[in-house]
Amino acid sequence: MGEGVNLDYEKPFKLFEESYKGEYLNGIFMLGYCYSNGIGTSVDRHKAFELYEKAANLGHNVALRNLALMFKEGKLLIKIMAKLPNYLRNYIRCTCFAIIISIPFYIILYWSSAIYEDINESEEIQQEFLKADAIINKLKPLGEQSVIQFLAECIQEESFKNQLHEFIKRSKTDESFQNVAANAITLLVKAGVQFKGADLNGIRIPGADLSYGMFDHAQFQGADLRNVHLQGAWLQKVNFNHANMTGVEFGENPFLVLKNLDTGYHKADHDEIWRSYGELDRYVYVNDLSWKASVSISSDGSLIALERWNNTIGLWINRNKESFTYEKFADFEEHTDKILSVSISPNGKYVVSGSRDRTVRLWSVRGKRLFHGFKEHKGDVNSVSFSSNSNLIVSGSMDNMVYLWSVNEKKLVHVFKGHNGGVSSVSFSPNNEFIVSESKNGMICLWSIKERKLLHTFKAYKDEISSTLFSPNGELIISGSWDCTVNLWSWSVEEIKLLHVFCGHTDRVTSVSSNSNYVASGGIDGKIRLWSIKNKEKFTHSLGRVLINDELFSPNEEWIVDSFGILRGLHSSDYWPAFSPDGKFIALGRDNLIHLSTKENQNPFFTFEAEELLEWKFNCISISPNSEFIAAGPWIEGGSLGNYYGIKLFSVKERELVHTFRGHEWQVNCVSFSPDGELLASGSWDNTVRLWSLKERKLLATFNHQISFGHERPCIECVAFSPDNEFIITGGWNYTVTLWSIKDSNKPQKIFDEHKNIICDVKFSPDGKLIVSASRDCTVRIWSASSDSKSLAVIRGFIGCVSHIAWNKTSEGLFLHTINSSENVGNGNKFYRYWQIEQDGQDGQDGHKLQVKLRWVPYQSALTTYNARIQNVNGLSPMNEKLLTQYGAKRKE
Repeated sequence: MGEGVNLDYEKPFKLFEESYKGEYLNGIFMLGYCYSNGIGTSVDRHKAFELYEKAANLGHNVALRNLALMFKEGKLLIKIMAKLPNYLRNYIRCTCFAIIISIPFYIILYWSSAIYEDINESEEIQQEFLKADAIINKLKPLGEQSVIQFLAECIQEESFKNQLHEFIKRSKTDESFQNVAANAITLLVKAGVQFKGADLNGIRIPGADLSYGMFDHAQFQGADLRNVHLQGAWLQKVNFNHANMTGVEFGENPFLVLKNLDTGYHKADHDEIWRSYGELDRYVYVNDLSWKASVSISSDGSLIALERWNNTIGLWINRNKESFTYEKFADFEEHTDKILSVSISPNGKYVVSGSRDRTVRLWSVRGKRLFHGFKEHKGDVNSVSFSSNSNLIVSGSMDNMVYLWSVNEKKLVHVFKGHNGGVSSVSFSPNNEFIVSESKNGMICLWSIKERKLLHTFKAYKDEISSTLFSPNGELIISGSWDCTVNLWSWSVEEIKLLHVFCGHTDRVTSVSSNSNYVASGGIDGKIRLWSIKNKEKFTHSLGRVLINDELFSPNEEWIVDSFGILRGLHSSDYWPAFSPDGKFIALGRDNLIHLSTKENQNPFFTFEAEELLEWKFNCISISPNSEFIAAGPWIEGGSLGNYYGIKLFSVKERELVHTFRGHEWQVNCVSFSPDGELLASGSWDNTVRLWSLKERKLLATFNHQISFGHERPCIECVAFSPDNEFIITGGWNYTVTLWSIKDSNKPQKIFDEHKNIICDVKFSPDGKLIVSASRDCTVRIWSASSDSKSLAVIRGFIGCVSHIAWNKTSEGLFLHTINSSENVGNGNKFYRYWQIEQDGQDGQDGHKLQVKLRWVPYQSALTTYNARIQNVNGLSPMNEKLLTQYGAKRKE
């Protein structure tokens, strides 16, 4: 305190230094305290740690506690922890664990004394950790997400993992371990530890957070799973039989399938929504439930406004709140072009609409007439919305502007400028102080109404954003995108941060809406999904996924990409590279150019150029097995039928174009060399696959899918050869996979027709006995090349289109790579999965089913319960049971 002397922080520091030299215990501790807090010296956390460690080794309990606190606060390096004695590392973890769950300090000291009885007997120490009894009964489930995440990131050593697994195991036979087991499995899941095929029968983990965990084929029979969080978890073929699932949270409610998307049936669709969700949907407003119409529901549920294809708005009214019967109330007919957005005012007095005729029109509900027309827009009006007090209207247009209108004064209030693309969605904050808007180029803007200025602009998506709004309490911004995801953003005047990503839609999200507990989203997949936002604190760190940590198998991205040697573009500049079989170069198509580079140097060492029309560009590339040739097929913007679609054959050795194969009459989607390098197959939008001789440079055969199938959309998307060069397999827009003999182009050998959407990729297995196909229906199917046409296995759980597949035969067995090209999950990356194919019968023949197990994935993002077993489960709510069965869980064997 400086009493009797002048205040001098350097003097005690020097005295403590002297005490340290004399090995005085409290002096060592106090010197560490000085370094930790900058008393008489500069702050040096590493020096403080070293001194606390020394004092702890000499038995100073407060030094031990300070070490634990430093560990909790993240101020220790893991490499420093590795230098500590085992007993001290275990103690710090245990102490930190206790601090997190508010265990009194005397209990920490109890553990300390138990450990110090014999620090050399590691077995005895382990037993002390397990001898928790009354202490463990006081443990509470982990709650603070930042601490959970920090501890999960620090799970490095096998001994610590084994200790956590031991806690889980002990909960099977000792109920007093249930809380610590719940904490242990929470930490392991957050650390990315997988529980594939794990024996978790009878474990007790009430309140655990297993969100986004990997539990492929895991066994949970008879487990106590009360109040467990399983949002976004991978639960394929998990056995929940006889488990207690009371209060389990999946983070979403059952989705609603819209069976009739034509405008004449929207009334029935809305009735179905309300019957399904009862009171909840009285407060969830889905403004655009499908891509075919714009819909608005009034706040009290009494009115529905529906845009029609004939440029009119139909207004429907429910006069009896006890029923869900709506009758026609009014028609609004002033627009001269397609209506793109409608909204009913919160007070129910008005309907506002935006149209391609570049006008915003305000309609009187009571008067059943046009109240006013706003004509200042210079582009299509894509979105309109009312303020919560019904006094203001905001509209967004293709003129890149956001317009603010006064309802009472019938005039333009302000024009917000800042977007560099057409504005597709606008919304007010609940307090009417802010506007959020988004544009078709993936940009979100936040505006201040009072200050009339732009506060934030940020690139939210790679793909187009379809809908953006505030949550009812104004704390979140919610956006839906064409990348199949729904994003939550936390925001303030100072900043906006991504909080969470919801994955589950299998096609573009077209609309989002929200109440205080749920986010509703509608998509082109015909589904309306309800996502829980009741536990927002759990979103803080995961961003909707957990990175997977698999000690047994964790391939790097380059190794996976090497498995995909054929490039198939998406008619854009965002092409995939094609890797040469000899590993010496990479081919990348850009417009009418093919750049050759190496893995070590991405700068091209040579470029092939096709001298064609300006609109001509490469759409697909394949490299021959001997790496001597590159074949490339064209895409012509705005192209039409005609003999313009020549396939270019380049010599890598000669660095020149050696031939052009002419015959296709429309866009060429795929090219593939035969394994012996003598043939080239190509597929086109002209409904044919053509077989070319490389040696003779001529057409050998044409496989006409339109003649063979008579299908209205037989265009070809993918083609592949069998290993023996005798067969080709094709897939395309007619949803079928077709097997052809190269010697018979008149009739297909077999047709596989179980897919429900376009086929994106097909491949033979290395031995030629199996065929795999990937589709936009979000499934991968495996077939026998020789037996019947029923699939031997169906792989589900994908989000968006499965664009690429490849086989891999190793000493461990047969594996399959899959890639989702449309699953961006907020970061624009492709999404890889690696599956093990186990064959019950001989090579999957004679109708024997195949077992497919997920072996590796970089992160988990969406709830998957296909073939999970839920027989005789206790406490599972009807809503959760419906959700699980929608995802493919089985209530019966």
